[in-house]
Amino acid sequence: MAYGWDDMIEEFRTLGGAADNIVQRVGTRGRGIFPIDNAKPIRLHVPENLLIPVEDIEFVDDRLRIRGASAVGAAERDFVERYEDAFSWGAGGRTDCAAFLEGMKHLELEASTHSVVSPLVACVRAHTRSRDSVGQRFLESRTILRNDAAVLMPLMELVNHDPFAPPYDVRGGVAIGGVFQDEVLVRYTIQDAFGMFMNFGFASAEPMAFGLTMDHPASSKPDADRRIVIKRDMVFKGKLGSFDVPEFKIEGGILTLSCLMLGATRAPRLPRSIFFTLLKDAGWQSWAEEFDRIAHANRIVFLDMLGSIEAREGEFAVTVRRALRHQLSALSFYFGIRQL
Repeated sequence: MAYGWDDMIEEFRTLGGAADNIVQRVGTRGRGIFPIDNAKPIRLHVPENLLIPVEDIEFVDDRLRIRGASAVGAAERDFVERYEDAFSWGAGGRTDCAAFLEGMKHLELEASTHSVVSPLVACVRAHTRSRDSVGQRFLESRTILRNDAAVLMPLMELVNHDPFAPPYDVRGGVAIGGVFQDEVLVRYTIQDAFGMFMNFGFASAEPMAFGLTMDHPASSKPDADRRIVIKRDMVFKGKLGSFDVPEFKIEGGILTLSCLMLGATRAPRLPRSIFFTLLKDAGWQSWAEEFDRIAHANRIVFLDMLGSIEAREGEFAVTVRRALRHQLSALSFYFGIRQL
């Protein structure tokens, strides 16, 4: 007998999960979760006992399984394996991840033949080489970090992303809830369009754009021997006034940033304001020119990449072009400064 949606939901609830007023359908984002009655609130809660540590997962004969030595309970193990076969890994998850990895290999090859792409090629290579297994790619795009450990969250991973949706509630498991007029959506993480594509494989019009990894030496004489080291770790534990900003460290003539916001569609004065304040505190004089040079270097990389796949056909190429255009659009949203 086929393992259907109602069977899965009943078993999920028996194991402590909550799945109220939801059903799986196909919408504008592909397969997703929708309210049965959009006038009523939905609730989806994955309890702790169904959050499966990534190290407990293996792939056997092209099927996702939980390792025999795992501490996961027998009932939870049986549920997760049936769920993965019918609704996730075995229902398009494996084939989607395989297609993404194949597309990325071609993207790296084409990018490496162009001139101004070294930061992008490095980023593409880091992703393709660390995700050389379809199973590994699947897990990294379907898990959440809790207490610094990656866990698989069955059923919750079927919910699609929107940058303006509420984030996950991670108290006592992983949960979302509320009234949704159409598709049920959640904000996966804070990222830009390029990062969302690299991590999850889809194009999303994110409201912010962050700089590529870069070691940027000062370009003006007043700031000779200074430099800025930019990473792409979306960690916002720094403070400037009342604003949460990327982690930063000033040592000697080096300013190290966990990430650098270069554009913000909803707060276009913020990127330059953060940069100006940090460089002023670090003793720089040419902050405006440095910001413009870094922003220009990023635009050139993405424009060159867009040109390299302009004539490519197929769904993957369409998604890449859309993601790059979203990135370039967000990169254009910066002007003026404000007091922080």
